[in-house]
Amino acid sequence: MRKHELLAPAGSIGIAKAVLDAGADAVYLAGEAFGARAYAANLSGDELAEIIDYAHMHGKKVHLTVNTLLKNRELEETLFSYIRPVYEHGLDAVIVQDFGVLSFLHRNFPKLSLHASTQTSVTTRYGAAFLKENGAERIVTARELTLEEIRALYDATGMEIESFIHGALCYCYSGQCLMSSLFGGRSGNRGRCAQPCRLPYGLEDANGQKMKTGAGYPLSPKDLCALDLLPALCDAGVFSFKIEGRMKQIEYAQGVTAVYRRYLDLYEQAPEEYRVEDADRKHLLSLGNRSGFTKGYYEKPWGRHMLSDKDSSHSGQKDGQEEPVKAALPNVNMEASFYVGEPMLLSVSGLGKTVSLTGDVVQEAAKQPLVKEDLIRRLAKVGDSGFSAGDISVRMGENCFLPVGAINRVRREALVALRESILSDTRRVCESDTPLFAKDQAEDEASANEPGLCIQITKKEQLDPVLSESRPDLVLLDIGDYDAGLLADLASDVRKCGSKAGICLPYCLREEGTKRIEALLKEVSFDEYLARSYDSLGLLLSLGIDREKIRLDAGVYVFSQETAAAFALQGIRKYTMSYELNKKELRYQQKQGAMLSVYGNIPLMISAQCVYRNYVSCKKMNAGERDSEVFLKDRYGNRFFVDARCEDCYNIIYNNKPLYLLDQKDEIKKIRPAYMRLSFTTESSRQIRQILSEATGGNGNFDDRYTRGHYNRGVE
Repeated sequence: MRKHELLAPAGSIGIAKAVLDAGADAVYLAGEAFGARAYAANLSGDELAEIIDYAHMHGKKVHLTVNTLLKNRELEETLFSYIRPVYEHGLDAVIVQDFGVLSFLHRNFPKLSLHASTQTSVTTRYGAAFLKENGAERIVTARELTLEEIRALYDATGMEIESFIHGALCYCYSGQCLMSSLFGGRSGNRGRCAQPCRLPYGLEDANGQKMKTGAGYPLSPKDLCALDLLPALCDAGVFSFKIEGRMKQIEYAQGVTAVYRRYLDLYEQAPEEYRVEDADRKHLLSLGNRSGFTKGYYEKPWGRHMLSDKDSSHSGQKDGQEEPVKAALPNVNMEASFYVGEPMLLSVSGLGKTVSLTGDVVQEAAKQPLVKEDLIRRLAKVGDSGFSAGDISVRMGENCFLPVGAINRVRREALVALRESILSDTRRVCESDTPLFAKDQAEDEASANEPGLCIQITKKEQLDPVLSESRPDLVLLDIGDYDAGLLADLASDVRKCGSKAGICLPYCLREEGTKRIEALLKEVSFDEYLARSYDSLGLLLSLGIDREKIRLDAGVYVFSQETAAAFALQGIRKYTMSYELNKKELRYQQKQGAMLSVYGNIPLMISAQCVYRNYVSCKKMNAGERDSEVFLKDRYGNRFFVDARCEDCYNIIYNNKPLYLLDQKDEIKKIRPAYMRLSFTTESSRQIRQILSEATGGNGNFDDRYTRGHYNRGVE
């Protein structure tokens, strides 16, 4: 048994079989719904069943991607009937993003292995532990993790770790990107990413002056190639090595799989002899690359060298190397008993199973008797049965005869029976004929009261105009340096005005930053804690924070009633409504504790790459750059503010126009959120006062300075 798993992608039945033949231990693919590559040639139910059988006959596995966010109707009416047939047929695992989907599948298909997708953006043991407690057996790590962080996660949880080793990289933490969604309605969270990160962008300062960087594609990473790092990844605790590329052609998927199979075998057989040949590096480049390769985030430092910022196109051509041969078929051994007056008896054995069948009664030969060598030759003709003939032994009497068709029939039926016996070990029976939900889907505990007012600030200077112009129910402090003294003072000022004080945890929590955040939360108490990731949620729970004080931000997606109910079962009843739902869909969300964003710049990307460090200088290391600002500028002249969160070393790229729903109060009453939220980022005191006046005075006015986001259109 191998120590590690090589996991390859497939966008078609032909590619699935090809990568399994090329040495993959498992294949991941999508059916006709809910996969993160909606435009790939996804597979029908019959094709999925065929691939599952093909994999299991070769001792391999199939993982189905259900790694998108599901809407109410999809989760309530489609998911159960979609998964049930492949679950019963023997599907090995499902890869999920949506917490509601994770909870639903764990409840309804308890024998199914569930893997938390890289779309969950898990970066620490805290997020992994939370998902493990709720049914996840494996974590597909965020691509941004270092070897040391993977080791820490594995040591703390003991979970199976799956990490990417080859293929395209996203600029943003997977699952935290709304750029494609807000630019053109094609949501990456729904499998429809249009890759706007591969488009050209200019860089400007706050005054609109162009920065001469020599880079036209500052958001376009090179492709990952971790071939040299396989030993280090094994040492870090990675079990499954994942190749990206479900939309790639067969030559790419098969060729890349074959190379990594060879080197993973080399490491497992003789780790001290591990060395990558230049010819294999060139072969991988020829199969496809984007301005060369990068080793990704596994080793520090990372930065501009990881980007294909002068040319974002993907290129490659076959280099003439031979493609892998078809995988060997499992051997079948046969024993036949052949005596006149008795039925022919045939026993076939393979993969630990034995099946015996009787055929027609053996006749006495009228003319030419059948000799042993002829019978062995006929039994060896296994054709396209999925087996290869192994040892064949025959016990037979004198002067025996059976027609060729009768011999072929018993051989054929015996091999079919053996195949079914082998596959029966992975077949299941669904425990229920109807889906079990977290709660009654019609239940709605919304209050008839007016929604409360929540205001989020990102600069300490913004608090004075907020408190002088309004009396919010809740103020969320999104102050990036997390200085305990400063935050304690701000929280005190908020409470003196009769409001509750909340803290926004980092969008991205890494191993290095957890101790600092832990120390802060132990020193300063808040009335509400905004968890922006599974990692910050897990950290809050590990510290014993009252679950009634925890609120999920929009990036911990609650896309359906079922997801809200699943979190509620964990005692997490407060959440932020998704930016990607339209007003009709928002009406059918769980209302108790729900917060609706009605003003503010929406985060488009959360990235470990830093635009400042890549093209200006490190703000953290250079005090002279602390107050500088950088904007991305697209082909149409739109400017996108880049916020550097230096303490936790990530960037937030905000939309160019603030979301504005302040003039939609009648519609918002139909949605009935518990809170409306206004988020201030770069706004001046004058702008804050104006927005607050419109929010509290009922005189809001939408114009071309603003966007409705997905409030009207939603996503597919």
